[in-house]
Amino acid sequence: MIGVSDLTLHLRVAGREVSSDLQSFYALYRSAPEQLRAVWQALDEVLTEQYPDRTEDDPGVLLGRVLPMLKPMSLLNEVRSQDLPMLVYRPLVGELMVTYVIDEGQRVAYLNEEHLQRWRVSETTLWAHSITNLRRKPWQPEPGMIGKGTAALLIFSGGDGYDATRLLLPELFTAFAAQIPGTMVLAVPTRDFLIAFSDADARIFMQVRTQVETDARAQEHPLSGQLFTYRNGRLALYTDNE
Repeated sequence: MIGVSDLTLHLRVAGREVSSDLQSFYALYRSAPEQLRAVWQALDEVLTEQYPDRTEDDPGVLLGRVLPMLKPMSLLNEVRSQDLPMLVYRPLVGELMVTYVIDEGQRVAYLNEEHLQRWRVSETTLWAHSITNLRRKPWQPEPGMIGKGTAALLIFSGGDGYDATRLLLPELFTAFAAQIPGTMVLAVPTRDFLIAFSDADARIFMQVRTQVETDARAQEHPLSGQLFTYRNGRLALYTDNE
């Protein structure tokens, strides 16, 4: 950090001097002090992950590395407030969107509209390549199923940063959906956790739903307290009258 003047933070990120007006982040903190961790994470993502430090700039090579990353739509407000290049994104469902990243090991670099112009590729191209790359990406441990029937849970928590993003791959849930009664419900409270469960038992359903909502507020890298399902092969918001 270089310094702070008034509510402006001065940083050196990847060799660049970056200044950020903290007014909007301070306002978020004042309105919800218990969300300090989430506010800090939003600031970190807006500032540091916008400035990839890499030498590779060949679109052909980078398209082989691009991956999707789920984020809350609210992140766009912070990008706009900092007058940063707009992220490349695709609205998904509910409060979620798909962003695109180049995985650099310890962190990821988010792609913005300047990258699209420089590489002369479209968001549709990023989407197609990123989904293909996600399908090919190995991860450990494999998703784990616990319980049976109405109490069955399918959990993705491998810790590679893409557990929640695998919500985009419907084929991963086909076998589980066939083994449970009722409707399969999906939740991604945080970046590193995805859970699938049945809505057939009202008590179990409410227990899981409450925990999802709590985790989305309290855990690191929060995403959404909303519930989702696959309807006719398309991801949709889950409704209580499914």
